[in-house]
Amino acid sequence: AAKHGGSCDAYCASFGFECSHGRLVDNATAGCGADYSSASYLSCSDKSAAEEAVCACRDPADTFLWRGAAETCGAGRALVSPDAGAGTCADFCVAQGMSCQGGRRTAGGAEACSGGEAIGCSAPIGAGAGTGAAVCECAGSFDRSGAFKWPDKQEYCAASAVLVAGSVLKALDVSQGTCDGYCKSLRKRVPDFDLYFECYAAWPAQGQGCGALNQVQALSVTGAQLRGTASASASSASGTYNAYAGCDKDFSGYGAVCACSFADL
Repeated sequence: AAKHGGSCDAYCASFGFECSHGRLVDNATAGCGADYSSASYLSCSDKSAAEEAVCACRDPADTFLWRGAAETCGAGRALVSPDAGAGTCADFCVAQGMSCQGGRRTAGGAEACSGGEAIGCSAPIGAGAGTGAAVCECAGSFDRSGAFKWPDKQEYCAASAVLVAGSVLKALDVSQGTCDGYCKSLRKRVPDFDLYFECYAAWPAQGQGCGALNQVQALSVTGAQLRGTASASASSASGTYNAYAGCDKDFSGYGAVCACSFADL
């Protein structure tokens, strides 16, 4: 621990990761097999004079899940070979739903992830000397659901959530105007994301687009709106709409923000 200033924060940052927590173990010989119930909690920023500590680190960019990467090179950086199908580092990062921060040509071998000529985001991967591989650096949050690639969406709203037009909800054979149907229809339709999808929440768009997500989870709407009618009179009986119970509502009249959970079964 002393080598990294005594903190798990510094240790994790030394290879581009973030600290989630740490533990001080009384018996140094126990190592990773120590009984954590008897270990002392060590916050990420705490500094300790102990010789050893157990540090838990996380990759904030989920780099190990990136599609088409030949090798991870630390958080937010990956080795991309010329035959991966990405023309440039910008293309590669966009395929992850992220933005490119830069790229470097690499000669391969043991030092494939380090050094090399800076090529930026727009230079073709595969051009130049050496193996033609490049280390691409991407920024942003990797959406494990692949929502940025979901078909038939109007707009990507957030991780696992997209805006879907009412006409699309109505046209999908399995949808019946619902987000539940839309989510289930995604099976086998999302490139590189072979997942099973289920709706867990739905927000009526009502002209707000992705802004519907900013509403509180329980909101008051009229009975006519719940039935998908384009207009509703002020005298209509109001009801409480819960986004987590809205998956089977017919939103074909005005569209919805559909949030889908996912699993790799």
